Amino acid sequence: MKTVSILLCFVFFSCASSDFRKKDMLEINQKMNVEIQNQPTNIGGVDFLELFGISHKATDVKLSFDDSGDLRIVYNNPDFKKPQQQVFKGKLKKKYFEIYFEKKKVFFPPVYCKTKIDRLRIAIAKDSTLFTQKFYESSSMFLLMAGGTSYNSYNRFAINTSLKK
Repeated sequence: MKTVSILLCFVFFSCASSDFRKKDMLEINQKMNVEIQNQPTNIGGVDFLELFGISHKATDVKLSFDDSGDLRIVYNNPDFKKPQQQVFKGKLKKKYFEIYFEKKKVFFPPVYCKTKIDRLRIAIAKDSTLFTQKFYESSSMFLLMAGGTSYNSYNRFAINTSLKK
């Protein structure tokens, strides 16, 4: 009995995760205007611009929302004299901003199913860091034979400016 209880404790409490918990996030709105460092504070993290498929190296990145609720990213690219900017369409939720780079689902059960999701969520944590969750899933099934892959990655970025609400 003692072995079973130790095993259950190991199974339920062994994995610590930096899960995207809404209760640990501050509410964001269209007036948000922050400047962050491009490099993540967590070990093994991905640069902020790389999460959007931007390969330019920059030290600081400015984030804001335009009038239509889209995310505006402004960064200095060493190859250009002027700051570069890109706009990404997404949904502003109460505690995070969500962008789908790809969201495809084809469903004809039990013959064929295919799913491909590439999503990014951006939020501000209570410890005043910018928190991102990158989720990717690709799977398919044909005549009950299935295969696929998925992953979640979490990154934190230091905020350089005070939060404006």
